[in-house]
Amino acid sequence: NFFFFFFQVHSTTATFIYTMDDLFLKCKNECVDSTETDELKRIEEYLCLQNCDALDTLVSAFDFWRDDCYEHSGNVDLCKTIWAKLAAIINGKPEQTTPASKTAATQKVVDSAPSEATTTATTTTISATTTDVSLLAAPLTSSSCNSAPLTNDSADDNEKELLHAPKNTKFEHFKENVIKPEQESMHRTSSDERRMHTLMAAEKWKPLRAMEELCCLTRTPLTEWLVTGYHLSELPINEYLAQNELFNQVARDESSRLRRSGGMTEKLKDYLSMYEREMAKPLHQYVRPDNEEEKRAIAPFRDSIDIIVQYMNEINLGIKHVLLSQSAAYPIQLDVYFVAPGHPNTEKLNLHALRDLTDVVISDKNSRRQGAVLAVNDIYNLLRRASTTINRKHHQRFVMLVVRQNEEDAADDTVYLYRPNNEFGSVPDKCFSDFCELLYLMNSTSEIVPGLKSTAQGVLGWTQHLHSAQCNKVYLSYGDYKSRVFKADILSRLKLVFDADNDGKHDFRPRAETESKKEFLAHFCDLDDEKYAECGEYWFNNARQYEVFQPKWNDQNCRAKCNVFIPKKCTADLMQYIDEKRHYATDGHLYYKLDYTIGMQVCDRETVAIRFGFDDDDDDTASGGRRRHHRRRLQE
Repeated sequence: NFFFFFFQVHSTTATFIYTMDDLFLKCKNECVDSTETDELKRIEEYLCLQNCDALDTLVSAFDFWRDDCYEHSGNVDLCKTIWAKLAAIINGKPEQTTPASKTAATQKVVDSAPSEATTTATTTTISATTTDVSLLAAPLTSSSCNSAPLTNDSADDNEKELLHAPKNTKFEHFKENVIKPEQESMHRTSSDERRMHTLMAAEKWKPLRAMEELCCLTRTPLTEWLVTGYHLSELPINEYLAQNELFNQVARDESSRLRRSGGMTEKLKDYLSMYEREMAKPLHQYVRPDNEEEKRAIAPFRDSIDIIVQYMNEINLGIKHVLLSQSAAYPIQLDVYFVAPGHPNTEKLNLHALRDLTDVVISDKNSRRQGAVLAVNDIYNLLRRASTTINRKHHQRFVMLVVRQNEEDAADDTVYLYRPNNEFGSVPDKCFSDFCELLYLMNSTSEIVPGLKSTAQGVLGWTQHLHSAQCNKVYLSYGDYKSRVFKADILSRLKLVFDADNDGKHDFRPRAETESKKEFLAHFCDLDDEKYAECGEYWFNNARQYEVFQPKWNDQNCRAKCNVFIPKKCTADLMQYIDEKRHYATDGHLYYKLDYTIGMQVCDRETVAIRFGFDDDDDDTASGGRRRHHRRRLQE
């Protein structure tokens, strides 16, 4: 847990006031005669006797000490004159000789934990500037801040003067977790290699096998994180890689083994290309056909999105509350397929009356009291009845087949939950499946039942990869298109594949807007995936990218007041998050606490400058909206 402090850097060469001795020495130089000098000495001695011997103590209760001295002074007028000089020094600007640079509006983050491995501290560099900032402005006094805009060029130039070279912290973290284990052949055994070759023996998977072996070797689902980041970006592969900060840091690292060999960068790029060719294309690339020839091959899914979303919500609730208990037999794969109403294979394969399914649980019109209960309302009970079989042993794969009868309701639907009785009916050992998501995806490419392909037109896939209580992943697929989905984007992705020429059933109707969609948003939960949230997004999610720099600080004084400007509102707002409020009687006390601790962080090199890399405020695309959504989450 940490806070974001937004500061404006001020770089100048000047005489700074940061101790009581400095304050009184500077005031002594401004005394016009010996009478004022004597009064100044008397005030200094009196404050020392009252244990006010630190500048922080004086400024945090300036009015109190001033009034107290008035009461104990033999010459109130002279005392007021001296205190006016002290106030002017504290509140005024330092004597500037030759400014090192103008003030740039670079926002900085001061983070007590500089490592980026487990945090994603962020802030934005903006073009607005302030040219004059009072460095000694305490929250309990009024300080001047004269603002004047700089041009973009001058702002960029000034920003460069305030930052050292970029820090390649993402690359260092990546190297520690991926490159180093690979170099040391960590966890590698010949039996593991043979087993992986067996699991991916098919000719079409061989181009992907090397990177999947690396994932198992480093105990990191590297390829899944890469593919998810690429799909979320909604960019072509080359543009995605060019905008990814991790790849940029790899390119900047001249001594890196990656750069000399070009190995990892090219491997990851080639993996994305081969993944699209052999496994699936990003779901956002699905384009509704413009001519009849294309329509016969990739026709959109024709059904009511309201009913499909109701099914998804019930399945999600059942997984959360029935399957994922403490005794869950992880890993579990649950592939859900919806067959659209009127699908030609419904009659051809007699999908409403399938036989010879293994460990099957059925919900049909007869078992639901002749349609008195809708199929969608029986999903939770269906999962509860199958939970004993599902958790009977580990490494099982199950298929839920929802055969839709009509678009208006779910009264005549038939739902099967069964275990495929073939080589695709299980999940490999956790030492492989935990880090190689492709093994789950390969299972999903098999036929649902003999004669019905998972990539067939009119078959919508929604697969659940349940690794553990802390790691679960959800994919949405249609035809040759498949992407990982989250609560934030699943509805928009789902609408892409629905038939727009279906009496508005591809979108939520006004009545459903208050029912199915709201219920979905209220109750649907993203399944946990802790490692992706901590590491995967940090490396590969371009919507959360940012640059890290080593900032330059005043070489004469490290304290905050001589380096950054802390607005009064920032200090006041921060007070509501302080548990030890009794130690901070006023905002001023907290301000001077920050002033000191920031100085210590500067000395200990615990400060970094972090800059967002976003430029999407005017981007109205789905990708731009998603990046804005992630940015708001980061700022919160």
